[in-house]
Amino acid sequence: MVVTQSQFVQTATPGVIAQPCVFAFNPEYERAKERLELNRKALARVKAEAADLERRASFEGVPREWRR
Repeated sequence: MVVTQSQFVQTATPGVIAQPCVFAFNPEYERAKERLELNRKALARVKAEAADLERRASFEGVPREWRR
Protein backbone atom coordinates (compact mmCIF):
# COMPACT_ATOMS: atom_id res chain seq x y z
CA MET A 1 0.00 0.00 0.00
CA VAL A 2 1.36 3.42 -0.94
CA VAL A 3 0.03 6.82 0.09
CA THR A 4 0.65 9.47 -2.54
CA GLN A 5 0.85 13.27 -2.25
CA SER A 6 -2.80 13.59 -3.27
CA GLN A 7 -3.94 11.54 -0.21
CA PHE A 8 -5.13 8.64 -2.37
CA VAL A 9 -4.22 5.14 -1.30
CA GLN A 10 -2.97 2.82 -3.99
CA THR A 11 -3.32 -0.86 -3.21
CA ALA A 12 -1.36 -3.78 -4.60
CA THR A 13 -4.17 -4.38 -7.08
CA PRO A 14 -3.48 -2.28 -10.18
CA GLY A 15 -6.25 0.14 -11.12
CA VAL A 16 -7.86 0.16 -7.65
CA ILE A 17 -7.62 3.44 -5.74
CA ALA A 18 -9.40 4.07 -2.44
CA GLN A 19 -10.06 7.47 -0.90
CA PRO A 20 -9.52 8.16 2.79
CA CYS A 21 -12.50 7.77 5.09
CA VAL A 22 -14.47 10.99 5.54
CA PHE A 23 -16.59 11.66 8.64
CA ALA A 24 -20.08 12.71 7.66
CA PHE A 25 -21.86 14.93 10.21
CA ASN A 26 -25.19 13.42 11.21
CA PRO A 27 -27.37 15.97 13.09
CA GLU A 28 -29.79 13.31 14.33
CA TYR A 29 -26.93 11.37 15.91
CA GLU A 30 -25.59 14.54 17.54
CA ARG A 31 -29.04 15.40 18.96
CA ALA A 32 -29.37 11.86 20.32
CA LYS A 33 -25.97 12.17 22.01
CA GLU A 34 -26.98 15.50 23.58
CA ARG A 35 -30.30 14.05 24.81
CA LEU A 36 -28.48 11.04 26.25
CA GLU A 37 -26.06 13.27 28.14
CA LEU A 38 -28.91 15.41 29.49
CA ASN A 39 -30.85 12.31 30.54
CA ARG A 40 -27.80 10.87 32.32
CA LYS A 41 -27.34 14.13 34.24
CA ALA A 42 -31.05 14.21 35.12
CA LEU A 43 -30.93 10.59 36.29
CA ALA A 44 -27.95 11.29 38.55
CA ARG A 45 -29.74 14.34 39.98
CA VAL A 46 -32.97 12.38 40.63
CA LYS A 47 -31.05 9.54 42.29
CA ALA A 48 -29.33 12.05 44.57
CA GLU A 49 -32.67 13.68 45.43
CA ALA A 50 -34.24 10.27 46.17
CA ALA A 51 -31.33 9.36 48.44
CA ASP A 52 -31.70 12.71 50.22
CA LEU A 53 -35.43 12.16 50.74
CA GLU A 54 -34.76 8.64 52.01
CA ARG A 55 -32.17 10.00 54.46
CA ARG A 56 -34.47 12.77 55.69
CA ALA A 57 -37.34 10.31 56.16
CA SER A 58 -35.03 8.03 58.12
CA PHE A 59 -33.97 10.91 60.39
CA GLU A 60 -37.63 11.75 61.02
CA GLY A 61 -38.37 8.16 62.03
CA VAL A 62 -40.69 7.26 59.13
CA PRO A 63 -40.98 3.43 59.02
CA ARG A 64 -39.13 1.87 56.12
CA GLU A 65 -42.25 0.09 54.74
CA TRP A 66 -43.97 3.48 54.46
CA ARG A 67 -41.08 4.84 52.40
CA ARG A 68 -41.42 2.26 49.66
